[in-house]
Amino acid sequence: MHPQERFAELKTDQRRVNNNFATGCCGICLLFLVFTFFGASVFTIYISKVLPETGNPLLDTIREDHHYCYLIPLSLMTTYLFFFNNWLAMKFFRHA
Repeated sequence: MHPQERFAELKTDQRRVNNNFATGCCGICLLFLVFTFFGASVFTIYISKVLPETGNPLLDTIREDHHYCYLIPLSLMTTYLFFFNNWLAMKFFRHA
């Protein structure tokens, strides 16, 4: 076996181990961000509307808002679809 082939196998094995760890860390971070965003969205859309006035300007602004509490979550979902379609088109273009 040629030494370059052995080196290529070694790099592939090392890359696989490192990518598994990085994938797990990225997955945990993404889950944390998704649950945080979901909790914030539920609070701004549903929970803040039934709370009484608190005297806190930020919470009262969120409570009285009827536009941005819907706009931001829906815009992020639409943005995700555009990013995914862009990524998919680039994959088709590169591998065509």
